[in-house]
Amino acid sequence: MSIRRNLAFLAAAAVLTIGAVDSCPTAMAADTDGKRICSVTRVDDIKGCAKGDQILFLPTTWGNEQIPVIAAASCDLTQNMVWTKGGLTCIYAGPRPVVSGQVALLDSKFGKLYRQVQSAPAGWTKMRDGSFWRITRQGTGYAIVPGMYIRINLADVEHDLNGNEVSRGIFRFDSEFQVRPDHLLNQVRPNSGAEIEVVKPDAHYLIRVDQTPGER
Repeated sequence: MSIRRNLAFLAAAAVLTIGAVDSCPTAMAADTDGKRICSVTRVDDIKGCAKGDQILFLPTTWGNEQIPVIAAASCDLTQNMVWTKGGLTCIYAGPRPVVSGQVALLDSKFGKLYRQVQSAPAGWTKMRDGSFWRITRQGTGYAIVPGMYIRINLADVEHDLNGNEVSRGIFRFDSEFQVRPDHLLNQVRPNSGAEIEVVKPDAHYLIRVDQTPGER
């Protein structure tokens, strides 16, 4: 099918779809009631359409691979759609927020605790990166100071999808390094052997900090 014939088909489909919807007005979004066709050639231009408009997406290139993405992001999937390799017509669902599934999953696990600590931070130290730290067990060794070489061990704290803590892992080696003056550890000032609890919007874990023997 040529581009010209394809565009003519889509335009006709748009008219037919509007006619079909007019015979069943309850199926149409109330904002424009499907009385208006919003013609666009670029994806970003869809933002100028109103919810309930009939989108007529006619890109300037043939065989556009964006059509399934546009349909998923912009179209009311409860209504009819017509598309070919060269264009798409559907009912605009209006602007909708796009969320990351990974971010939403982590928020369901750790967000509740983070907001609790954020609203009642007594006993916690808020770090520059927005995380909260507190010493849950002070060490018996030397105070950790800039220039000292230390060993860090981490233990994850697992939460269920309702944000409830379900288990604490065992400490595992993470890294060894020389403490810099700007390191976050300097804000809580632990001694060697201390255990520190860390709460972030997307994580909850424990740190055990030990001084390494000798200089490196």
